[in-house]
Amino acid sequence: MRAMDAYNRAVQNGSAEGKFYMAHLYATSDAVGRNYRKALQLYQEAANAGYSDATAEIGELYLTGRGVRQD
Repeated sequence: MRAMDAYNRAVQNGSAEGKFYMAHLYATSDAVGRNYRKALQLYQEAANAGYSDATAEIGELYLTGRGVRQD
């Protein structure tokens, strides 16, 4: 999957945007195998790096209880 390769490179280079989009793949894509815990980790890293859209996705994971204990 080309997108995953590109996002992996971006994540390796510390890109907050790359972390966000890689997290989105883990949270939504059957092609990579859904992994909500990995998605949460990457969303948190993106949010900590200032990528504000990641905070909404973290909230959605908590709201739905995906990858975390529902809060």
